[in-house]
Amino acid sequence: MAYSSVLERHAEEVAALWPRRERDAGAAEVGLPELARLDRRVEAHLDGLRLAGAQGTRATVALDLGEPGAPFTIAAQALDRRDAKSLAGLLDAAEKEVAIVEGLIGALAWVPLERASWAVSAMLHERCPAPLRRFGLGAHVAHRSDPGLPLLDAMGASAAPLRAAAFHGAAVLGRRDLLPDIVPDLQADSTPIRFAARFAAALLGDADAAQMLWTHADSSTVAGRQALVVAIGRSTPEGAARSIDRWRGEPRRRRDAVEGLGILGDPQRVPWLIEEMRHPDLARLAGAAFTRITGMPIEGALRGGPLEGAKTGPTDDPADEDVEPDPDAALPWPDPDAIERSWSEARRRFPVGKRLLFGSALEVSHCDQLLRTGSQAVRTAVALERALLVPGRPLVAVRAPGFRQLARP
Repeated sequence: MAYSSVLERHAEEVAALWPRRERDAGAAEVGLPELARLDRRVEAHLDGLRLAGAQGTRATVALDLGEPGAPFTIAAQALDRRDAKSLAGLLDAAEKEVAIVEGLIGALAWVPLERASWAVSAMLHERCPAPLRRFGLGAHVAHRSDPGLPLLDAMGASAAPLRAAAFHGAAVLGRRDLLPDIVPDLQADSTPIRFAARFAAALLGDADAAQMLWTHADSSTVAGRQALVVAIGRSTPEGAARSIDRWRGEPRRRRDAVEGLGILGDPQRVPWLIEEMRHPDLARLAGAAFTRITGMPIEGALRGGPLEGAKTGPTDDPADEDVEPDPDAALPWPDPDAIERSWSEARRRFPVGKRLLFGSALEVSHCDQLLRTGSQAVRTAVALERALLVPGRPLVAVRAPGFRQLARP
């Protein structure tokens, strides 16, 4: 009885830690060593369940699937134990619950591919439904493992989500040899396929696709921001600056302009960013763009408070119809006056005529340094920039289990 309670505690701890782990994997205040410590805790509890065999399985399947970390916990144990029944139950439930899909994806990325291959190989069978093939493909891509023929088959699939996932996987894996298979879909009728083809082709080095990608650039979504990074990285600095300057004159694209200037990395544009810090709706985003260029964090004397008129997210007022979350909630408020004074002294240190990334010229060696020492948010940004500098190399897997990242040479 006591042993059962220990196993239940292991399962509950994994389920409780997983949402925090996913949040920390992209956090500005968490570095790789901190992520690795948290990930070792997750793995230690999973190891306890793994060693307990069938009793560990019983402890995990007893979890409430409605709890945020439960799908990951159940899926990870099922993959480790070759428990096809539990995994099949999750896959059935995933058709209706996005949270379960996310947990499955997390488990497939966590459990080493050699231990999960019994399930992944089955998912990649050509007769499997497209959603299962996406899971199998996603597992290989997460581990930066080339699945071979199943990737090529998925690139020709009729199901748009699977085909788009295959294009994205080819880009993440650095498969430049597959560019001829991607380019024909740059003008596809399907929006997901068209976007995925343009993003993948541009990341792999196709100049025409990069220009088309500007139409997908949008700072309000993760995919849109990635498109913006790739579009800027594959354009000339002058061409990218012209596109961003056009947005500055359009109120609805002002946020895109601020985000774009941070990515462009031109220190001569910093004064405009400082002016944007005086606008409540753009202040924190402009502060983040300033940091991306200069490497100067918004902290200490450079940190301010909310500006008058700032909206910081949904209120408790039932009459308030605006229920949209604050997109900049995680960003600090800058003090524009203090930053202006600091910048007047610091600007001479920064080279003109080069794209800057967190304080130094955008070069492979600088990216590698930031991938070793930067926060998870910085590492996420740097990984995509590095892939643009070295096309044909896999994108660095900055969200992989931290202890495995540290173990790599």
